Amino acid sequence: MAATLRKMGRSSTAIASIVTGNWKRPTVRNQEGIMRVWTLVALTSLLGVGAVGMLERPVAAQYAERSVANRLPQDWENDLFRVRRLAIAPGTQTAAAESDDSVLIFLTADLQGRMPPAEAAFQPRGTGPLENRGNRRFEAISIGLKDVPVSRPSVTPPEALPLDDLADVRILIDNPRVTVLKTRYRSNAYSGPLHFHPKDTVAIYLGGGYAWPINGMWGSYRVTRGDIDLVPANTLHTFGNAGGDPLDVVLVIPK
Repeated sequence: MAATLRKMGRSSTAIASIVTGNWKRPTVRNQEGIMRVWTLVALTSLLGVGAVGMLERPVAAQYAERSVANRLPQDWENDLFRVRRLAIAPGTQTAAAESDDSVLIFLTADLQGRMPPAEAAFQPRGTGPLENRGNRRFEAISIGLKDVPVSRPSVTPPEALPLDDLADVRILIDNPRVTVLKTRYRSNAYSGPLHFHPKDTVAIYLGGGYAWPINGMWGSYRVTRGDIDLVPANTLHTFGNAGGDPLDVVLVIPK
């Protein structure tokens, strides 16, 4: 250790002589010491840049972000759902009435141009066509519920149960076809233990932030307003907020 300090001392003296102009050609030993000092300076700078980059984002974002394989595209369907993203200009309407019972998730004001009473509304089969009577563009996500046998018996989804102040839960729709919940997760909060549903579940994010993977694996990923995730049937999962701000999620759980 003492020998190393003596080498670094000689190296520092050599660097100082360069700065002040009293430079003499260094010996081979001093050249090696100078290289060690510059190597330490470079490593320290790199570590400092990395630390600043981590502090610029939410705490959870320091872990590797992962793309979500279950993220749904613009229009999508499977055996249970028919998902469409709606964008209706003022004074125009959709081409046809709804062919299925559906859940409408509002991303803007409602079709009258007013703040909707809730973030979701149930649209019985045959509703429509949808006409935008407001003066701004209407945007929403329509989740059609295909005709499939209703599961028996119907049980309360785990997401609807109290979460010990980790989240605020509101039931937006509860009828024989579907349960729709809005959950506001507090910062760095999970919704509880891993569980599963007998049918696929759709999750719609109402705001931007960071979410924990629904399958409970480590890491976080970025979400924005209107992003949609699919939780496959019989898949162990949980929901949670990996960011520092509250995160709102709407869950569409068919019966």
